[in-house]
Amino acid sequence: MLNQETGAREIVDLGVDAQVNLARGVIVTNTTAPVTDMPDYFGPASFHENDYSFFYKNLQDNVAKRIAAYKAN
Repeated sequence: MLNQETGAREIVDLGVDAQVNLARGVIVTNTTAPVTDMPDYFGPASFHENDYSFFYKNLQDNVAKRIAAYKAN
């Protein structure tokens, strides 16, 4: 996230989770307000633009696990 005071990007815990909704064919989060500057492209209630921001640490952990599993074989 962008620190408004310093202008630096920081990793912060946003408390965002993700669950697959099979009926809708989408991933939903517990975040309630859209955080996108592109509503015409992503839709008025989309968070897709923020996937990396929301799940950066999860992705980082997943990549580390995949690399370790690859090296173990």
